[in-house]
Amino acid sequence: MNIFIIDEKKITQIGELSVVSISLKEIKDNPPLESEIFIVNCENKKYAKAACEAIRRDTNPAIYLKPIILINSNENFTINNIADGYFTIEQTDALNNSFFPASYGSINQRIEEIQGFKGVKDTNIALKVLRYIMTRKMSLTPFRGSGNRFGLYYPNIDIFMRSKDETIYNTLDFLEDQNLLSQEFYEKVHLCIHCNSSFLNFMEVCPHCGSADLEDDDLVHHFDCAHVAPAKNFKQNGSLICPKCDKELKGLGVDYDKPATVFRCNSCRHTSQNPDISTTCFHCSTVTEPEDLQKRKIKKYSITALGENAAIHGIDQMFIQILDEKIKILPYQAFKILLSSEIERIRRYDISKSSVILFQITQSEQFYAQLGKRTRQIFSEIGDILNSVLRTCDITTTINEVTFISLLPETDSTGADVALRRLKEKFSVLIESNFEKQIEINTSSISLNKDQDVESVLTGVIENATAN
Repeated sequence: MNIFIIDEKKITQIGELSVVSISLKEIKDNPPLESEIFIVNCENKKYAKAACEAIRRDTNPAIYLKPIILINSNENFTINNIADGYFTIEQTDALNNSFFPASYGSINQRIEEIQGFKGVKDTNIALKVLRYIMTRKMSLTPFRGSGNRFGLYYPNIDIFMRSKDETIYNTLDFLEDQNLLSQEFYEKVHLCIHCNSSFLNFMEVCPHCGSADLEDDDLVHHFDCAHVAPAKNFKQNGSLICPKCDKELKGLGVDYDKPATVFRCNSCRHTSQNPDISTTCFHCSTVTEPEDLQKRKIKKYSITALGENAAIHGIDQMFIQILDEKIKILPYQAFKILLSSEIERIRRYDISKSSVILFQITQSEQFYAQLGKRTRQIFSEIGDILNSVLRTCDITTTINEVTFISLLPETDSTGADVALRRLKEKFSVLIESNFEKQIEINTSSISLNKDQDVESVLTGVIENATAN
């Protein structure tokens, strides 16, 4: 079994296990595809967290989905919950080559079920989250902690996110809206309207001047003479003496009660039984009235049968039917057959007037996080754009839900550039109208010639888009 360990000491043996030592730089720059399990030495917590992030934020399912095992980390709850297991140094002495396949082999088996396309990576956060849940056969349960400003969060998928904003919640909302995840209510939280922090200071404030410098005191009601006044007015030498009738109060509920609390403002001297309530955010200091706070339901999630199918085959399959209503989308393998035929036609007749173009919407994690329930509508509009620019003789396929490749017969490089420019202009209008954060667009084109083959054309057009 191929086991790689990420540490600073170049360890090659753990218990009875022979492991391959790899540095943090190597896991970031050139992660080993042959690894079946990653072990992370957690003696240096900062180093360990960076190593886990490097694995989970990779875009290759053969890397980011692999089991992560931590050693010497039992005291660090947050780090433990971004991994699949952990051991103390003492426990590793009993590890042998049969342990990991028995304990974590099922994860790798489910990773093998995932279907993808050569050269295409998982940049879609929603898909990565779905595939992570599917390969672990897990329910997604929130954890409570002060290390995250939301208060309740999901550390095992939070690690996929590069920005600590509400993207994770919007992504989960999207997956729920598309029936890829089922949900169960867990808890409701109140969030700052400015920064979404749940760490809020609730304060009574004076309804007259807004000051929080209040002193509270119980109102005392003396049964015998019906006198009502703050408790401080009754206190004399350690006893409660009624200032109206001079009788000593003997017992709460016997000859007096405390019907309310009174608040006295030290700033303006205003007295009130019902002070206003104000909240101040500990994160950004925004002051808000409680009724204006954002309210969010925090949920537990489980993957649905539809979600498992989408995890294996890709979320793009959900939207092919929508696009098909506007423009015929050919399956990827069928597209490759037609592309091969076009290359053969060029080779046979020694012509070179056809092109392949690629159009890709980047930052797909923002794409889904910002759209939510409007995703289907936007895909319908994407179909309208493709239909308005491409000809009926052009052939289009998708390699994921935001990457489109089209074969343009009898179209030279100039004509291909014109088509890409028109597509980019129309998509830019769509993006500006529907997204708060800027979404970028990648494009590329390749003119076909007789010396090419299908794989070189497709690999080239994908790599060119990434390089531009």
